[in-house]
Amino acid sequence: MLYIQLSPLVQYGVDLTLPFILLFGFYIILFGHISPGGGFTGGAMLATGAIIATITHSVTNKYYNILSPQGNKKLEVLGLGTFLGIGLIGVAVNSFFLANAASGVSLGTPGTLLSGGWIPLLSVASGMKVGAGLSLIFSALLEEDH
Repeated sequence: MLYIQLSPLVQYGVDLTLPFILLFGFYIILFGHISPGGGFTGGAMLATGAIIATITHSVTNKYYNILSPQGNKKLEVLGLGTFLGIGLIGVAVNSFFLANAASGVSLGTPGTLLSGGWIPLLSVASGMKVGAGLSLIFSALLEEDH
């Protein structure tokens, strides 16, 4: 594990901005089907927040329980399973993999959060997979350092 002692001012600044970084990442994931963004972009933002928190608090391990590699592995598998599960729903209803309207799901009212059929759920699953995956890559690079 990388151990850097940063000034309390830097740690306070990260603690102050981290909730906004994570909130914006979640926003990009949830509204990715009606605005620019989506699961990959939002997941990368969430991973960036996790990486910043890990670097800033590496001595105190303040966020380690939240960002542990074991938890990230579980989250990545959950994202993959959710994505595949949604994709297989189309096959189960005699349509095709990742079928949206053809699988019978309502597409909702265009421009609203509950529009797009399966697309918002796929974006959430993709965000989980990308965010956890990038955090795992960072964790592996830290472990590789020693």
